[in-house]
Amino acid sequence: MENDPSDDTPHNSHLPVPAAEEPPPERPYRVRHDGWTAERQNIFIESLAKTRCVRDASRMAGISWNSAYRHRKRSQAFADRWDLALRRSETTIGEVTWQRAVEGVEEDVWYHGKVVGQRTKYANDLLRLLYQHDTNGAGN
Repeated sequence: MENDPSDDTPHNSHLPVPAAEEPPPERPYRVRHDGWTAERQNIFIESLAKTRCVRDASRMAGISWNSAYRHRKRSQAFADRWDLALRRSETTIGEVTWQRAVEGVEEDVWYHGKVVGQRTKYANDLLRLLYQHDTNGAGN
């Protein structure tokens, strides 16, 4: 009887939530000359901020992506820099809108099944929206 009110056995929904475990302390480990040097860490973090791709950033730093994830687990300072790089690299919708409206997007020009050139396509509708919602009131 699952819904018997006289049943005194505790149900999972009434059990206390276990406390979070303390993270393990950072273990000192041997720094290899071909491993995660300060220079490689900086290259990785800068590349991660630009590409938002761990594999690409690892390739640019000359380290495997598996090694990057292992190093992230070992070093809280590196993990914090990793997170910060990703947060700072997030592109906002406003930036993309501005870029498409004002700077345009390059697209190929096709003729008889072949690319014969390129042109810049501007998003005039987005530009109009930016103008109407200008925070300085210029669009009113």
